[in-house]
Amino acid sequence: MKFRIVLSFLFATRRYVWLTVNRLLSLISPMRYAFGHMGWRSLILHPDLITGHEHIYIGDNVFIRQHARLEAIPLASGLPPRLEILDGTHAEFYFHVACANHVRIGRHVLIAGRVFITDHDHVFTEPNRPILEQGLSVHPVNIGDYVWLGEGVIVLKGVHIGDNAIVGAGSIVTNSIPAGAIAVGIPAKVIGYRKGYKPIN
Repeated sequence: MKFRIVLSFLFATRRYVWLTVNRLLSLISPMRYAFGHMGWRSLILHPDLITGHEHIYIGDNVFIRQHARLEAIPLASGLPPRLEILDGTHAEFYFHVACANHVRIGRHVLIAGRVFITDHDHVFTEPNRPILEQGLSVHPVNIGDYVWLGEGVIVLKGVHIGDNAIVGAGSIVTNSIPAGAIAVGIPAKVIGYRKGYKPIN
C-alpha cells in the first residue's frame, strides 16, 4: 500500500514538474510573442501547425495538448481573420481550428480529441475549375462559455453554440445549438437539455 502511495505521489509530482517546466519555457519562447495575444499561464504543447500567429488571440490558463493545428487564414479581400480562444479552455490531442473570418471559442470550453472547427468552406460552383482557385465561403463561428465538445466533433461555418451546451462524440454541427442543449448525430440534433434549461419554442 505504501509503495502504491509513493508511486502515485511520484507520478503526480512528475506531471506537475513537467507542466511547470513547459509553462516556463513557453514564457521565453519567441513564438509566444508572435501571437496577437498569449495569456498568462497558457500553453500549447508541440503543435503540428500554427499559421497567422498575429491573428490568434489566446486567453489566460488555456491548455492545448500535442498535435494541434491552429490556422488563421487571410482572405484575398485583405480582411484579417480573428481566432479567439478565451480563458480556461482545454483542448485535447489533434485539435484543429481553421479560421478565415472569425472563430470565437468561449471561456472554460472542454474540447475532446480530434475536434475540428471551421468558419469556411471551399466554393465549388464551377466544375471545370480547380476548387482551390474558386475562393472561400465564410461565416463566423461562436462557441459559448462552458461548452463541452465530445471526441471527433466537427463544427461547420455559421454555427453558434450557446453557453453550457454539450455536443456528443462524432457529431457534425451544421446548425446553431441553444444554450444548455445536449445535441448528437449527423447532423447534430438537440435531444435534451441540461438541468435548469428549457427548450426554446
